[in-house]
Amino acid sequence: MTLLAGRWLGDEAGPVPRWRRGSRLLTRYVVLAVWAYASLREVYFFDSAVPKWLGYLLVVSGIAAAVAMGMALSRSVPWAIVAASVLVATSDVLFVVNPGSAGWIVSLVVCPMVLMRVPPRLGFRFVAVAALAIAVVEFVHIAQGTTGWGSLLGAAGGVFGTSSFGWSLRLMRERITTAEKLLEQEKETRDATARAQVLDERSRLAREIHDILAHTLSAQTVQLEGVRLMLKRRADPDEVLTHVDKAQRLARDGLAETRRALASLRGDVRPLPEALQLLAADASAKLSIEEPVPRLSPEVSVAVTRTVQEALTNTRKHAPGANVSISVRFPAGYCEVEVTDSGARTTAPAALAESGSGYGLAGMAERAELLGGHVEAGPAPIGADGKGFRVWLRIPV
Repeated sequence: MTLLAGRWLGDEAGPVPRWRRGSRLLTRYVVLAVWAYASLREVYFFDSAVPKWLGYLLVVSGIAAAVAMGMALSRSVPWAIVAASVLVATSDVLFVVNPGSAGWIVSLVVCPMVLMRVPPRLGFRFVAVAALAIAVVEFVHIAQGTTGWGSLLGAAGGVFGTSSFGWSLRLMRERITTAEKLLEQEKETRDATARAQVLDERSRLAREIHDILAHTLSAQTVQLEGVRLMLKRRADPDEVLTHVDKAQRLARDGLAETRRALASLRGDVRPLPEALQLLAADASAKLSIEEPVPRLSPEVSVAVTRTVQEALTNTRKHAPGANVSISVRFPAGYCEVEVTDSGARTTAPAALAESGSGYGLAGMAERAELLGGHVEAGPAPIGADGKGFRVWLRIPV
């Protein structure tokens, strides 16, 4: 019932269908027409010293004020208050000259409509003035002996009662509006979270693809570059074939690594010691792993493996022939990995040194930061000439 009344009074939240707006407007004008007819009929039949033309003028003024109030409620608060005041005043005056009229009903209808649409402070003041006005009218009737104190209390109480009904409708509208805004914000938050998850997954795929291709292709490039140099100096065919076989093996290993990377994206990761042993063997690096090895999450295992893999790839590209060491330790609550090389002992092919997208170090750092760790990479005085390089990872487990 409250919801239906709120919709009729124009208190419905959200977009309103055209047919509902039309039916609501028609209902209002029908009610206004019935009230105008009843008021004009009362003026025609009432017996009073006041000229009837004055009664007709009051009714017509009230009708015009009612139409103006309906148009101004959603457009201009000051004009709506003025129109509502004229409507209440004309009805009260008509009630004074004709105690048998239904002019007091106007205040009961106008007050809740005003209270729903105008700022609360202004609306409550209007209701207080309207209640005082109807009380004065009833007091005049009491003085004339046409009514009793019960009518005064009933009229004033009716104004406050219907006004409280209008205030309840206003609060309901505000709650509905707030709920709709919260739902919209929640939807926007879900959409933003979904977009962030998509971006995170894309970044993860980019890191995996880079790590696999950079490691595998750079190793193949080294072998193929060696084959090219040997063919230019017409080396022994068996030696050339050995390098070709190794490049072929690297291609097969790269394919297998791609499959393992796809498995890691599903959370199926091989044990960390096994993965590091394969990487160390392929790079002829010295591996040291502190025992016991704690149970690591798939994300941590992948981060450690990819960091070591990227460090070895960079060593192969920029420091060919260097002595490489991999050290893995597990201090309380952390996993620390250190990959060091002693610097280049041979001249690296220019094409290999300039290959790559530059994403490797950034990818290592990004992967570690996502898991609460960090990476340090830079020159270190490790080799005999002090031109070594060090990559250090610390990540919580």
